[in-house]
Formats: sequence, structure tokens, C-alpha cells
Amino acid sequence: MTQVREALISSGACFVAIFLVSYSCNEIIQGPGKIILVASLGASSVIIFAIPNSPVAQPWACLGGHVISAVTGVTVGLLFPDLIYTAALAVGISTLLMFLLRCLHPPGAATALAPIVADEQLADLGYNFVLIPVGLNITILLILALIINRWILNRDYPSGSRTRTSQQQFIDQESIVLSHVGILDQDLKTAVAQHSSFIDVTSQDLALLFNQMEALSFQRKQRGMLCRDIMVTDIPSVEFGTDIESAWSLLHTQLLRALPVLDGTGRVIGIVTRNDFLKVIDLMPYVSFQQRFQTFIQKLGLLHSDKPEAVGQIMTNDIVVISGDEPIASLIPLMTEQLHKQIPVVDNQNRLLGIVYSNTLIAAIYNRTLYGRSG
Repeated sequence: MTQVREALISSGACFVAIFLVSYSCNEIIQGPGKIILVASLGASSVIIFAIPNSPVAQPWACLGGHVISAVTGVTVGLLFPDLIYTAALAVGISTLLMFLLRCLHPPGAATALAPIVADEQLADLGYNFVLIPVGLNITILLILALIINRWILNRDYPSGSRTRTSQQQFIDQESIVLSHVGILDQDLKTAVAQHSSFIDVTSQDLALLFNQMEALSFQRKQRGMLCRDIMVTDIPSVEFGTDIESAWSLLHTQLLRALPVLDGTGRVIGIVTRNDFLKVIDLMPYVSFQQRFQTFIQKLGLLHSDKPEAVGQIMTNDIVVISGDEPIASLIPLMTEQLHKQIPVVDNQNRLLGIVYSNTLIAAIYNRTLYGRSG
């Protein structure tokens, strides 16, 4: 089902992109017998929207591949009159240049052929062919690719350009995934670079695939264990309007790490941890930590205050929750890569069922391993 959905999305994106490129160029390019579109752009749109993470789909590969190939095709066509040799030279030289300039883009070879095999009208353009239609076509297509892939479809395009979160800025995700088996991200990059033939995959993609294979293998070995099976259920919760002092008292007396914050219907809207208290305290100009803390948690009893009075004012809104029906393998990347120490478990209506802590997950895996060995 996912593949069908991706196919429909990619097909629709290709349709929209080529339509807009054609329409724009038709409005921009003037004159009788104008050429508004180069045929190889159709193949480029398929690559950009169907496999946007591929090295051949990246902006420099698309722009460089088309422009370099267009220059090559025009130059070879002007120097050699024989069609057979000219066509072969155009494709061969353009492919070599794309390799050397690290902008391999297969449709570029078709662009190199265009001024050679086309009619006299296209051939007569000379080097103008490089700017219009090729340069204009690919520029508009890349602008649309950024808009559609990045902002409409929320894809990582150009590949690897997503802004890291505050935690990820200090952590190399791929190294975390692979270092426990002795493989570093640099090992993947070196292996790809040393491969005798071109590999249409990045080292980040390989690391992601490796991580997914490990998760599937782990899920198979831990078959039958769901998040609801290992969650802690007797966890108190608070609401948005719960006062700071009551929330801290609950955390302190019951030795809890975090409290789920619920709305009136029991749905999870946030989580408040000890760190959430400390982050606000650090901003308050008092002499000692004890004074800062006492001042922070005590209610002022005023109608207006610059100091946070309710849990909702200090809680973390951007939280990760997981369904109780999810296999425990789904918790691994959340806790090891995204560094969540506790994750609320919810039902299909986002109502709280319990919490899974990192230590409960470890204990469950350990017990399951012992059980499996003994059985």
C-alpha cells in the first residue's frame, strides 16, 4: 500500500512539475517557432520525484548534468558533421565529464544528443540551446523540486539537508547506529567510494537500511511483545492547569522521572520532567539554587505573574508517544537515537495507557533473552 501511495504521489508531482515548466517557458520564451521544452526533462522529473534521495537526483547532478551535456552536444555537433560519430562522441564525452565533475545525471546524455539528432531549427540555435531551453528548463524544474519535495511532500531534498534537532547537532546518527558492531560512517563512505562501479545510494541510506534490518531482526526475535506488555501503568498524571508546587511534590514523593500532562479527556498533550523545572529555575536571578527552587515552586496567589504558575507553562509540548499495539522494537530507535528516556504509551485515540522507561525496555529484553535460551 505504501508503494502504491508513493507511486501516485511521484506521478502527480511529475505531472505538476512538467506542466508548470512548460507553461512558464511558453510565457517566457518569445518568437516564432520557439522551442520551450527539451525532451530529457521528462526523465529528470521522474528521477527527482520518484527517487529524490538518489545521488543522481540532487540539484548539482541535475543542473550540471544537463548544462555540461548541452555544451558538449553543441560543441561536438559544430565540429563533426557525421551523425554516427557525432552522436557517439556526444554521449561518451558528456558521460565522462559528468563523472569527473561529480554530476552524473543519466538524462544529461539525452540532452547531449538533442542538438545532434534534432531538426535544423534546434541545431541552428548553437550555444543558445544551452541557455534556452535547457538552462531555463532545468532551473525552473529544480525550483519546483525544492518546493514540492521539501515543503509540500516534506521529503529530505536535497538529500541530507534537513536541520538537525538540538540533540542531533552533537551526535552523529549514523555512527550511533553502526558503531556497536564496529562500523563507522566513514567506513561506509570509503566502501562506496572504493566500489568498482557506480552505486546509486548514499552512505546515509546504507546506514538507514542497516538500522532497519537490525530492527526487523530484533522484532522477529522478540515476536509477540508489544509496548502495552512492558509499560508501567500505575503512573500519576497532571493537567495543564495543575500548579507547579503540586506537580513537583508528586515527582519528588513518588520518585518519578516525568509526569504525563493530559487534557480533560485523558489525551496526552505534553510531559513535564525534572529538567523542565530546572531549565526555568536557571533563568531566575537568586543567590543560591535552594532559594531559586523554593521561590519557583511556591504559589504567589496573584492574578498576574511573570513566574510560571501552571504545569502547562513549563511542560514539553513536542513529545513522542507510541501505540500500545506497537512491537517493542519500535522503541529502540526512539530511545537510542532520539535519546528519549521515557515514552508515553497511548491507545488509538491518544489516551494515556502507561509509560515505557528505558530501564523497563532493557529489563524486558533481558528477561525475554533468558526465557528464549531456557526454552
